Amino acid sequence: MSETAPQTSESTAQERRVFATLLDLAAAPRSRQEFFRKALAAVGQCFSSPCAALHVRLATETIDEEFHSGPTDPRFWRQTVQDVLTETLADGRARARLLCARNSDLRMALVSSSIYDARAGRPGAIALVTRCDEASLREKLVALESIATLVSHLAGSVSTAASQAAAGPAANVTVARAASFETVEQLAFSIANGLRTRLALEQVVVGVVRRRRCKVISISGLDDVNLRSPGVKQIAAAMEECLDADKSLVQQADDSWGADRLSGGHRLHRQWADAVGGACVASIPLRDASGVVAVVSVRRRRDDLLTRDLLTKLLSTLEPLAPAFNLVEKARRSLPQHVVQSAADQWRALVGPGRVLRKAGVVGLLGLVAWIAFGAADYLVSVPCRVIASESRVMAAPFDGFLAATSAKPGDSVRAGELVLQVDDRDLQLQRAHHVSQIAALEQQRLQALAVGKVADSQIAEAGRNLEQARLALVERRLAMCRIDAPFDGVVASGELRHRVGGPISRGEPLLTIAPRTGWKVEIELPQRSVAQVEIGASAKFSSNARPDLTQDICVSAVMPQPQIRDRRSVYVAEAYVDNAADWIKPGMEGVARVDCGRKPVAWVLFHRAVDYLRLNGWL
Repeated sequence: MSETAPQTSESTAQERRVFATLLDLAAAPRSRQEFFRKALAAVGQCFSSPCAALHVRLATETIDEEFHSGPTDPRFWRQTVQDVLTETLADGRARARLLCARNSDLRMALVSSSIYDARAGRPGAIALVTRCDEASLREKLVALESIATLVSHLAGSVSTAASQAAAGPAANVTVARAASFETVEQLAFSIANGLRTRLALEQVVVGVVRRRRCKVISISGLDDVNLRSPGVKQIAAAMEECLDADKSLVQQADDSWGADRLSGGHRLHRQWADAVGGACVASIPLRDASGVVAVVSVRRRRDDLLTRDLLTKLLSTLEPLAPAFNLVEKARRSLPQHVVQSAADQWRALVGPGRVLRKAGVVGLLGLVAWIAFGAADYLVSVPCRVIASESRVMAAPFDGFLAATSAKPGDSVRAGELVLQVDDRDLQLQRAHHVSQIAALEQQRLQALAVGKVADSQIAEAGRNLEQARLALVERRLAMCRIDAPFDGVVASGELRHRVGGPISRGEPLLTIAPRTGWKVEIELPQRSVAQVEIGASAKFSSNARPDLTQDICVSAVMPQPQIRDRRSVYVAEAYVDNAADWIKPGMEGVARVDCGRKPVAWVLFHRAVDYLRLNGWL
C-alpha cells in the first residue's frame, strides 16, 4: 500500500499537468493542425508512450499526427497503434488491451478513445501504447477518455482564440489553472467567483454529483456553505432537477427562447425563481466521459434576462472544465478511499437495473460464503481397507513330514469333517508295527521270568513293555494327525498346495486357511490425523476395487490402540463388521472405506488440514 499511493499520486499529477498544457494550447492563437499535433505530444508525454497516433476528420481537411519517444524503433508499434485507431474510428468505442511479453514481466497496454464534436458527431480518435499492469488498465482508459473529451471541447475553440482573448484575461487565467487545484472546493470557488465577475451575474452556485445526488460546495461571494440553510436546500433541489432532466434548464419571466426554449416549466426552478423575487435562474450540467459530474446554477436580476448568447458562452467556458472535477476528486482521495469508492461503484452497478446473471452469481456466491461460515456437513474420511474373515482357521503341518495329498484349493467350499489334507503316514505305520511287535516280545519275556521266579527280570521286561506302549501311543497320535479335516463348513481362503504334493513340510507351517461362508469384517487403515475423529459405532460404506459401482454398509466395531506398519506407513487398524454381506464380497478384497465422523462445521471440513499444518509447522 505504501508503494501504490505514490504511484497513484504521480499519475494524477501527470494528468493534471496535461490538462493545464491543453488549456494553454487552446488559449493561444494557433491553427487546428498545430493544436492537435502539440496536444498529441502532450498526451504521449503524459502516458510515457513510445508511440501515439491521432486522426481527425474536419469539414475541409483531415489531420493525421503521430508521436514517438524513447529508444524503440517507431515502426515497431506503428501498425499495432494504427489498427486500434482504425477500430475506434469505425465504431466509436474506447478500447484497452493488455499485452504481455514472453519470458518477461513487462506489461504494455493499447488504449484508444474517440474525439467528438458537437456538430460533426465523431470526427476522430486518439490511440497510444503505454506501460501498464492489469490493476491500472481501467484507470489509464478513464484518463485517456477524460483527456480526449477535453481535446474535443478545446478543438472547437481554437479558431476563435482571438475572441476568447477579448472576453477577458480573468476567465483565461481561471481556465488555465483548473487542473492545478488541490481540492474540488477550491476549483468550484474559483469557477463561481470568476463567472460571477466576468458575466455580471448575481449569484453562481457549483454543486458536485455524488451517487446521483447533487451537493452544493461553493456559492459565489461566500467563504462557507451551510447545507442546512433553506436557500441552499432550494438551490440543491433545483440542481437535482437539472440532473434528473439531464439538460440545461432556464426559468425567467420573459420567455425569449421561442419554440426551442430550454426551460420546460420545471417546478423546482420555478420555486427557486419565485423565492428570489422572480429573478432569472438557470442550471447547466457538466459532463465528462463518465456522465454528469457537476451542475452549475446561475442567477440574474429579473430585468436582466439570460440570453442564448450568454448561455452559449457559459457552456463553452464550463464544459472543458468537467474532466477537472473527476481529476481533482481522484487526486485528493487516499488509497483506502479509492478502494471504498471502487467498491461502492461496483455495488451500485450491481444493484442497478439489468445484469441479472451477475446478480444471480453474486447471490449464489454470498449463499456459498454463508454456508461455509455457518453451515454444517457430514465429515467423511476415505481410507484404504480390505476384507478379512471374522473367524478363520489356519491348518498347519502337525510335524515334519511329507504332503501325501490335498483335496482342496483356494475358493473351494468344504464341509465340517471333510478331508482337506493328508500327510504321508508310511513311516509312522512302520513305527507302529515295530512298537506292537516289541510290546508282544517284552510281554513274553515278563511271563517267562515270572514262570522261573525271576522277579527282577519280570519287572525289567514290564518296564520295557510300558515304554514301548508309550511310544506306540505317540505314533498312534501322529497317525491320527496325518488326516486333516475341515473344522467347520466354509471356504478355503488361502493355501495352494497342489504343486507341493509329495514335498516336505515343516512342523507348524501354515498350509490352508479356512474361513466361514458368512461373517466377514473389514480391516480399515486409519492415518494418525483421522484416528481421533473415528469412534466405535460409526457408520461407513465399503467400495471394493473389484466392484466400485457397488457399496456395502459396515459399522466400526473396534479401533486398535497401537499403530501398525502397513506398506511402510504407520496406521491405526480399525475393524468394521459387515451386516448382510452381499454375494460379491470375498475375503482378501481391497478397496476404500468412507467413514462418517459426524456433522462438522463446513469451514472446519474445508480448512482444518491447512490450519493443522500451520499449527504444526508454524507454531500458530
